[in-house]
Amino acid sequence: FRGPDGAGELVSPDGRVGLGHRRLSIIDLRAIADQPMVHDDGRLAIVFNGEIYNYKALKAELEAQGRTFRTESDTEVLLQLYDRDGAEMTRHLRGMYAFGIWGARNQQLFLARDRFGIRWMINVPNS
Repeated sequence: FRGPDGAGELVSPDGRVGLGHRRLSIIDLRAIADQPMVHDDGRLAIVFNGEIYNYKALKAELEAQGRTFRTESDTEVLLQLYDRDGAEMTRHLRGMYAFGIWGARNQQLFLARDRFGIRWMINVPNS
């Protein structure tokens, strides 16, 4: 039995948005790859469940465009891809996934899942 080996949470400064995650480390086992993962400048944060099969190719493409990475995780690739392409990022993804990205500057939550709906993770209570 392998259970979650990491957990984290992030609450926006105004307390209106919270992201939480429990993780089973598979790709990058280091603490720096824990979630929620925050973009270097702090304006984007992500929680992610699943696997992006083509993340190495996407990472190489982003690095060729001058982007730098701190981890070997597919999660960080998603953050960088969203920073570059916004919601259009999903057209590049191959895998099974569900994720949420909080944009602190625009106060928007972007939610996505693979087109087959294999992964799920979002529970949004009525407001």
